[in-house]
Amino acid sequence: MKVNICYFSGTGNTAWAARKLAAFLEEGGMPATAVSIEGLSGTDAAALAEGRSHVFFGYPIYGSDVPEPMKDFLRGLPPLGLRVFGGFCTQEMFSGDGVRVMGHFLRASQGGARIAYARHVWMPNNISIEKYGFKVERDPVKLTRIFDRAEAVLRKFAADILAGQEVRQGMNLGSRLLGLIQRGPFRLMYPWLMGCMSI
Repeated sequence: MKVNICYFSGTGNTAWAARKLAAFLEEGGMPATAVSIEGLSGTDAAALAEGRSHVFFGYPIYGSDVPEPMKDFLRGLPPLGLRVFGGFCTQEMFSGDGVRVMGHFLRASQGGARIAYARHVWMPNNISIEKYGFKVERDPVKLTRIFDRAEAVLRKFAADILAGQEVRQGMNLGSRLLGLIQRGPFRLMYPWLMGCMSI
């Protein structure tokens, strides 16, 4: 059993989580690779997935939705010959059905793809829009607590994967409804959001 983790990371949180998950799987005897999708074509991903029993996708949740770079990547994947996939999303508060919604984009290129492993990982906020109350977390005590909890979640996720125990967080009806409540307005506002933020 081998795992390939393809991730998109906006600020570094998801990259950290992908590498941690890969390390925990390696510790358990399952070879794992974490690779950023930036600059990675669908053909490259297919080559990376060759000989792999599992392919995972990781990304930060944006308004209970999949980030546009990951959507494009999933749509452009050639058939990988796999039917079971997994994924995780990083979040500050909640994502609703953050991994389940990925399945819509994955199925476009992978036919009957099924998400067997889904996990949401709480991470610190890295977005600073102080006018609207979004502030980067700088308290070292709080940061240590957040990262310790995230590491514990990822270690447990790896243990479940190694045991073949399906984890499908966010797949129930309540999570779907929470995701829809946030995702609908977010998608409507997305074009406006693209024009109102600066770095």
